[in-house]
Amino acid sequence: MTIDPLPAQGRRFSTGPGALTRRTGLYLPLNLTVEAWQHIGRKIFIVSDSSAWWWGDWLIFGEEHFPDRYRRAVNETGLDYQTLRNYAWIARRFPMSRRRDKLSFQHHVVVAALPEAEQDLLLADAEKHGWSRNELRRRLRQRRSSPDAPSEGELVYQLKLDPARQDRWQRAASQANTTLADWIVVALDTAADECLDPITGPGATPDTVPSRRRALLPQTEQTTTAKELKGWWSFDEPSDVRTKDRSGNGHAMPITGSPTWTGTARFGGGYALDGDSQWLSTEKPPLRSDESLSIAAWVRLDSTVLGGELALRPDWYAVTAVSQDGPSRSPFYLGARLIDNPIGSGLSRTLRWNFTVSPVEGTDDRFDWVHAHAQTVIDLSELDRWTLLVGVYDLERRVLRLYVPSTGDEGERRLPADWPRWHAEGGLQLGRARFDDAVVDQWPGSVGQLRIYSGVLTKEDAVSLYTEDRLANE
Repeated sequence: MTIDPLPAQGRRFSTGPGALTRRTGLYLPLNLTVEAWQHIGRKIFIVSDSSAWWWGDWLIFGEEHFPDRYRRAVNETGLDYQTLRNYAWIARRFPMSRRRDKLSFQHHVVVAALPEAEQDLLLADAEKHGWSRNELRRRLRQRRSSPDAPSEGELVYQLKLDPARQDRWQRAASQANTTLADWIVVALDTAADECLDPITGPGATPDTVPSRRRALLPQTEQTTTAKELKGWWSFDEPSDVRTKDRSGNGHAMPITGSPTWTGTARFGGGYALDGDSQWLSTEKPPLRSDESLSIAAWVRLDSTVLGGELALRPDWYAVTAVSQDGPSRSPFYLGARLIDNPIGSGLSRTLRWNFTVSPVEGTDDRFDWVHAHAQTVIDLSELDRWTLLVGVYDLERRVLRLYVPSTGDEGERRLPADWPRWHAEGGLQLGRARFDDAVVDQWPGSVGQLRIYSGVLTKEDAVSLYTEDRLANE
């Protein structure tokens, strides 16, 4: 900031008494009062906060009215497309009639992933009580951590159980990987189904049993979610603009930063990324991140990018080959991560192949991020070598898995029974991720053929993709 007088030829418009703006500075008079200075600050905030809504509405208009030209126009502005996509996602979640001008854009971001009725309730409270964005986040965390508080129209029942029955029910709930309270509700719903719904009565088959009844079964007895190909990029032909989606679902991948095409992958081709400003991304989400999904990606850590060493940048914990954009973070991250290893009274960190899922923003105080990682440490022999990673997010069984079929390595982690699944409406990202509303974890190497599925791939599928480039029994 400067308080020097502004030359007449550089003047633009006024933000308040005596204050003038230009592209590279704000000019304030020496005799400015504190009241006028505060007034100017409020006006700057309004413009800055409003601009996020404006960008979102602007991009939505371009997508709807100029579908063949808007992406080029965005690129010519020099703006970050994914940041604009996040603004547009928030704008879509809140039509103008539901936006509250007494609250900031960031207030709306905090509750954007919630159902509409819950959004309105929390924003109304924030407006009424004058909550800051951070206070709204705290209230949201508090609300989520008090699930026993009944809402309007709900009833609370108490059960008296003898110790033997409580132990028996608790063991059944544990085998179904759920809480006792949730298990009881599902059991009662199942009993109601059997009385009221003929498909669960005498002669019913497993295919006719509702999913909530299957949830009562031990995890090993539950059925596997059907898999459906949602995207397939083989990169077998070079392109400077966008790559084809061979699944037939129309999710072409625009290319950012002019990465180098390579045809040396095990199956198909690939792109060598610089670990900084190069990646590929779809314009819309090809699959739902609040449902079970699987990702099969050929990846390579390149010695030319890493300088012949397996060292991440300072303060980095991971590099990501495949993710999907949410409003401020990605719902999943497939790549490599530094994993803590206890040594005596301390810890060491080693780089492993890894698949991570994140809880929805606002629940970090209740839920840890879940990491399924390989058991083997990545060493220098892995540099410049193509590796197939298969990440499986199985929400029906509440399990996160990673398969590395070239070595037979794998990792598995359980998800909490009340894991907050959420859908990110940003595009699929190849070569980077998002965290805290910023691009992070840029992949230091090459990315090859990529397939994504709704549903759950098996270990046999992972092995078949590695050896035959197709699913088992396909």
